Amino acid sequence: MFIILTALGVAGNYFKLTLFFNVDFIFGSIFTMLAIHYYGPFAGIGTAFVSSAYTYLLWNHPYAMIIFCAESVFISLLYRRKSENIVLLDTLYWLFPGMPLVILFYHFVMHMNYLAAFIMMLKQSMNGIMNALIAGVLIQIWRVPLKSHKPAQEGTSFQLTLFHTIASFVLISAVIAMILSSRAQLAKIEEEIKQQIRNTID
Repeated sequence: MFIILTALGVAGNYFKLTLFFNVDFIFGSIFTMLAIHYYGPFAGIGTAFVSSAYTYLLWNHPYAMIIFCAESVFISLLYRRKSENIVLLDTLYWLFPGMPLVILFYHFVMHMNYLAAFIMMLKQSMNGIMNALIAGVLIQIWRVPLKSHKPAQEGTSFQLTLFHTIASFVLISAVIAMILSSRAQLAKIEEEIKQQIRNTID
């Protein structure tokens, strides 16, 4: 199962969803989260390492791999010890170490401008949280036939279902807003470049 999840993680990163120029959604971390849940931290971190290695070929730098491996370590350390809500833990990762790491690597190391680094920060954080949400929903679906009828566990399951539903609406809205805003910004930059070229020619 570790080999299967790792292979699916690589496939999830290979079959990317391109949002706009050079900005992609990838899905490998879904299988990292499943590996952490079912097989523990070492399997999860191993799956993250192998599957995220493909991002080096995809984007020609190792920094995304470092960020995604750090995500798996963070989740592995806190999952079940602090919370069983994998989406909440992943959100905490991206809010605190994740987003600053993106800015550090993309702006200060790779020397992207602030706008490009900010777009990458939003994209990677939303992508990671969306993948955690998909994994959380899959875990809950597979848990239903096996769940106990104890009231406490039923209450926890209902809370997670409600949380996942609300999070889905929020994330989908945020992704749509990010795509529209980013495309508008890119169109503005393109127009400014064209205007500069026209001014230079004149």
